[in-house]
Amino acid sequence: MNESDAFSAQPEISPYWDRGCYLLAGRNAESYTVPYHFLKKYPCLVSQTRPPSLSDPPGNEHDHIIRFVDLDEDIAHTVVHFLYTGEYETLRLSMTESKKVEMENEYRKERCGV
Repeated sequence: MNESDAFSAQPEISPYWDRGCYLLAGRNAESYTVPYHFLKKYPCLVSQTRPPSLSDPPGNEHDHIIRFVDLDEDIAHTVVHFLYTGEYETLRLSMTESKKVEMENEYRKERCGV
């Protein structure tokens, strides 16, 4: 990369300076913070933002909130990581969680006759 390419790749405004948005995932409303700048590329997410309300869990004093009741917390990590980096990443399961998932899959197979 030459010097002019490096200069043109530099942002004019810091994306981290933008207002924040909380993504609330799951029934426990686990919160993930994302600068609004990263949501702008995804109109379907922007359309779901709303100002915080009194019914939100305490401590969510951000400009906007997106609530995903049916989104598991581990999947929320993947979504948030993608918004920040554009890359896919999942969390490593603990041995206990891994065994539980394996048992659930075996149960499903048995019920389906596989």
